[in-house]
Amino acid sequence: MQAKETVLRAIARELQNKKSSQGIDLNARALGLTLHEFGLVLEELLQENLISGVDIIKAGQCARPVEVYTGRVKITPRGRRWLEGQETGQ
Repeated sequence: MQAKETVLRAIARELQNKKSSQGIDLNARALGLTLHEFGLVLEELLQENLISGVDIIKAGQCARPVEVYTGRVKITPRGRRWLEGQETGQ
C-alpha cells in the first residue's frame, strides 16, 4: 500500500508542477523503487482505475516490466478520491 500511495502522490505532484504540454517523467529510483516494482505498482494503479495513460512494456517468461512510459499519465476522478481518502485516514 505504501508504494502505491507514494507513486500516486508523485504523479499528482508532477502533474501539479507541470509547466508545459509535455508529459511528466517519473523516475523509479527517485521513488526508492526498482523498475520492476515501479511497473507493478503502476499496473496495479491502472487496474484499479486510479490512473490512466501509462504504457508498460514487458518481456521475458515472467512478463517483467522492462520499460515504463508515463508521459501521458493522468489521475482519474477515482484516483483523486482515493488520495483524498488517504489524507483523511479513511
